[in-house]
Amino acid sequence: MSRIVRAPVDAGEVIDDSVLNATYNDYAQTGAIDENNVRDQAFDLPHLNNVSIVKFSAVALLGDANMLHTAPLVQYPSSTASPPIVTSVSNAAGTPTFLNFGPGGWPMVGGDVLRVWWNLGVVSFIGMAPPTPYLNPGAMGQYTLEDRAAGPSHIVTDGFHCWLAYLQWDITSNALTNWVAVSGQMDPELGVKGTAKDGFELERLAAGTVVSPYQVTSDGNARNGKVSTTLSTQAHGWYAPYGMYCFTTNIALTVFGVRLVITGLLHPFFNPAGNQENLLVYDYTQGDALYFLLARGGRMSAVQMRRS
Repeated sequence: MSRIVRAPVDAGEVIDDSVLNATYNDYAQTGAIDENNVRDQAFDLPHLNNVSIVKFSAVALLGDANMLHTAPLVQYPSSTASPPIVTSVSNAAGTPTFLNFGPGGWPMVGGDVLRVWWNLGVVSFIGMAPPTPYLNPGAMGQYTLEDRAAGPSHIVTDGFHCWLAYLQWDITSNALTNWVAVSGQMDPELGVKGTAKDGFELERLAAGTVVSPYQVTSDGNARNGKVSTTLSTQAHGWYAPYGMYCFTTNIALTVFGVRLVITGLLHPFFNPAGNQENLLVYDYTQGDALYFLLARGGRMSAVQMRRS
C-alpha cells in the first residue's frame, strides 16, 4: 500500500466533526479502487469515497427447479450424425431458461469483468437394448483384450466419453435470438482442426464442463488370466455438475443474456496432423434415440464488476 504520512495527534488537540469527516480523504482517489488507496482488504470499503465494485448482478432458475428428483424431467438427446445437436437448458414446457440482462443489457467497457456461476441436477439414461453403446462397432475408446486361456477376445472401453455443458451469450440485441459461445469457448466445429471429426479444441473450452454419462464395471476373474465377458453398465444416479466462467473485456460490448447448453456424446481425440491439438470430438456411434441426459433444475447467477 502506498505510504501516507500524518502528524501524530498532540495532547489537547481539538477533534471535531470536520476533522473526523476528513480523516480518510487521503485514501480516496478518483476512479478505481487500486494499489494507490487500498489493497488486500487493508481498509473497509465503506470508508472509501468510491462506488461499488459490482455494476450488475442477476440470478435465474434453470429447468424446473425443485429439491425432488421427480417429474417433470427434460431430455437432452445424444447426437447420432453430423451436424451435432446442441440443446439449450429448458423447462418441461420447452421454454428456455437463462439469464436475461434486460432491455438494455449489461454494457461493459474495457477492463470490466463478467463472472457467471451455474449448477444443474442431471442423471443419464440408457434405454437401449443392450445398454452398451461403448461396444457399438467403431465406437471410440475401445480396446481388445485377449483371453490368455485361449478363449475369445474381449472388448473394453477407456471410459472417457462425456457430455459437454457450456455457456453461450447474445451480444447483439435484447431479442435474444443470436446465441453464440462466450469468449474463450467455441461452439462445435465441423471437421474440427482439419480432421474428419466434429467437435471442440480443448484450449477453447473456457466455459465448458464435462459430464460423465455412465459407469462400466466387470466381474473380472483373474484366475488363469481369464477375463469375464459380463459387463455391467450403470447409468449415473442424480448428481450436480457445475461451472464458473470469468471474462475480462478489452473492448466495449453489451451482454444481453447468458444461457447453458448441453451436447454430446464426445470423446478425447489427438489430432496427429496440424499442430497436434488435443480435441473433444463427437462419437456418433454412441448416439441413440433412447440414450439421453435427463435434467431437473438448477441455478445460474452472474455479476459484472467494474474495471480495476
